[in-house]
Amino acid sequence: MRDLRELAERRRTGLRNAVASIKSTFIRTPPYGGVRVCVPVCGATSWTPERRARQAKLIGNWKPWKRSTGPRSTEGKTRVSRNAYKGGARVLLLELARQLRDVLG
Repeated sequence: MRDLRELAERRRTGLRNAVASIKSTFIRTPPYGGVRVCVPVCGATSWTPERRARQAKLIGNWKPWKRSTGPRSTEGKTRVSRNAYKGGARVLLLELARQLRDVLG
């Protein structure tokens, strides 16, 4: 019974010390005044190789279009050039006129 009491007291003391260290570590006073609280992320202290690989993969997927260089092949450039195509009669007439000019000479 005495061992259980000592264990419980050690746990309480450990919790108090942990809370005190968190307060001293994560509550800062910036030079311009006020209080900035930095909240630790749960489990952020252990970066296993698997976690590092997963994080690298996630970072690589963040906004990949910002790193895109656009199409490189002629077919890709042709396909992308039609992205803004809205359609309509005028466009069809222009295409028909272009084809007639090619056929008639």
